[in-house]
Amino acid sequence: MIMLRAAAFAVGLMTAGAATAAPFCVVTSFGTNCWYYDAPSCQRAAADARGACVVNPNR
Repeated sequence: MIMLRAAAFAVGLMTAGAATAAPFCVVTSFGTNCWYYDAPSCQRAAADARGACVVNPNR
């Protein structure tokens, strides 16, 4: 029963994150981070990471 509750909680966290995904992502050779809510902060982070700021395709 405890394992079932833990699994349900984990699935809830995963789906909640998708529903509240930020509108901008920084894409680098290391991966994609979609946690930017405004373009200027995304662009600054992308420049610092030598990547690109893109609109979140999953939103």
